[in-house]
Amino acid sequence: YQRRVRGDIHPVSFPSFAHYLLMSVEATFRLPSGRELLTEGKTKEYVASFDNSFERFKRLELGGKSFGREAAAALSTTLAEMTNLEEVDLSDIIAGRAEDEALEVLEILTSAIKPKNIREINLSDNALGAKGIKACRNLLQGQERLEKLYINNNGLAADAISLLVGILVTEDKKTTSLTHLRIFNNLLVDAGAAALVPLLEASPNLVELQISATRFGEKGGLSVASGLRNVKSLNKLNLTDNTFGGAAAKPLSEVLARSKDTIRSLVLRYCSLEDDGAEQLLGALADGGANLEEVDLIGNDLTKATFSVLSKFLEGKDKLKVFKIGENDVWKILKKVLPVGKRTPEDIRAYLSDPEKVELLMSMDEADIDDDDDDEEEEDN
Repeated sequence: YQRRVRGDIHPVSFPSFAHYLLMSVEATFRLPSGRELLTEGKTKEYVASFDNSFERFKRLELGGKSFGREAAAALSTTLAEMTNLEEVDLSDIIAGRAEDEALEVLEILTSAIKPKNIREINLSDNALGAKGIKACRNLLQGQERLEKLYINNNGLAADAISLLVGILVTEDKKTTSLTHLRIFNNLLVDAGAAALVPLLEASPNLVELQISATRFGEKGGLSVASGLRNVKSLNKLNLTDNTFGGAAAKPLSEVLARSKDTIRSLVLRYCSLEDDGAEQLLGALADGGANLEEVDLIGNDLTKATFSVLSKFLEGKDKLKVFKIGENDVWKILKKVLPVGKRTPEDIRAYLSDPEKVELLMSMDEADIDDDDDDEEEEDN
């Protein structure tokens, strides 16, 4: 197959041609799959496999390709022609690059993207830190329609979060359009969670929030709960692997209570909730949460005292398909009374609906609890 570009004839291999046809239909600029350290020449070759109507593209996907400065410069003129972009995926684009070059690449590529009506930005899996956020400023600022922001595994600490929030929330823009925010595997700790508060406060339309594996504790949990006071329609909340404990459970329970008719997924693994924290959070959804499909409370030191709370919480949760309570005493006890193959959310709800059985579970001696957790949880729970 041959294709004419600016008056010249260029041979195109069949795989490239097939890739071109697919992208034409999807209105997505996506480089061929597979991880790769891109050179200037290879970048130009990939760009040549598309026709010249770059303004038609709505989505940009560069994830998995590592750009050097020459490769980034070669692509920048093409990016400038994509004037109708709405979704931008720049995840994992500087792997294996020295810091100075990586920051330059980020600035070259993000500065080349001109549209200010972008709805989704994914910067995950890049070693950003505060310097990286600064390098991406031109892409992030002034995005009035930005709904989805993914910044997972970016090495972000409190200084980077402060810089990011300062870009997204300004005197001229005190409210964002964010509906989805994911911040997984970063180094926020309590100071970073506090720095995030102005962004959460300015985003009342959030429906999905993931701030997991960011190492904040009690103060951070209180900060997040405070920041969510304007949010009323959460669908998904994931605060996994942040040891905020029961002290932050009450304000977080108020967040859940406001979203009790919309919440579908609640994931709070390894949050050090203990019985009191679980009682607060699950109690907030005992009279609501009818649309819940997933609840994950693995590793929260839940003892037999939680059975009464679980019993009330599970009433009416007919849509619940995933209910994980492993690495807790409550699960070790349930495994003694529920046979393998009979440990689904429906089975657990049916068993705990019987007050006599709940009373029996709560009366069990700790000596009866097997300390050996088996591998059946993923299959049955």
